[in-house]
Amino acid sequence: MAALSAVFLGLGFLYFWLCGWWFIGLALAVAWSLFAGANCTLPQFAFILGFSFAPFLTRFAWRNRAAIRQAMLEDSKSVAFRDR
Repeated sequence: MAALSAVFLGLGFLYFWLCGWWFIGLALAVAWSLFAGANCTLPQFAFILGFSFAPFLTRFAWRNRAAIRQAMLEDSKSVAFRDR
């Protein structure tokens, strides 16, 4: 259990380093460490792991959304200019 707890703590700090969201990384590190010590089952482990990667994936989705919005705006400007 100590090894699993250390892995979860490391994953939480990896979030801290990659995402820059110190509060989420710290909260996940503590939650994962406590959860690992509670003899979690495999479905519980999968749920926590999937739930924890959601903020990381969401960050990239928001970044891509902004890029798509900017491209659409530039395209609409060029169409409006051409229609004049």
